[in-house]
Amino acid sequence: MQTEMQIWINDQSVALAASLNLAEILAQQGLDQGCFVAVVNNTVVPKTTLDQCRIQPGDRIEILSPISGG
Repeated sequence: MQTEMQIWINDQSVALAASLNLAEILAQQGLDQGCFVAVVNNTVVPKTTLDQCRIQPGDRIEILSPISGG
């Protein structure tokens, strides 16, 4: 049974406990508050389903913050 997995968060390799969902990973990284968009393997994950999104070893997570301008 695997106890740790390697994933990528914003192009940085991260080792985390296996079988975490996206909401748990974001909380561990201090990214569970505020305005952001989570993208897993090039697919946007709605905030309402972060806790249902299971992360697998090798997955790539991008956390994008909105940029305002004009």
